[in-house]
Amino acid sequence: MSFSNIPPNAFSILASLLGIGIANNLDLNEQNSLGNFLEAVGQSILTVNGQEQLQQALEDKKKQNEQLKLQIEILQKQIQYLKGQIEE
Repeated sequence: MSFSNIPPNAFSILASLLGIGIANNLDLNEQNSLGNFLEAVGQSILTVNGQEQLQQALEDKKKQNEQLKLQIEILQKQIQYLKGQIEE
């Protein structure tokens, strides 16, 4: 089973249960240390994801611009053709 297949509410409940279960077996300093570590892991995952989203958005924008340029070229050719038809 993949994390992506777990419904959002169940995923949140699972995280809460795991956090409480782990915390009950640790003293205050261990809770603080492990909590900070897991926060750092989460932040790293979000940083990687953010950079990947940015790069994908830039690539999508580039493809969109290329498609627009192609459409402009087609329209320019059609305009030239129509001008030629009018002049005949």
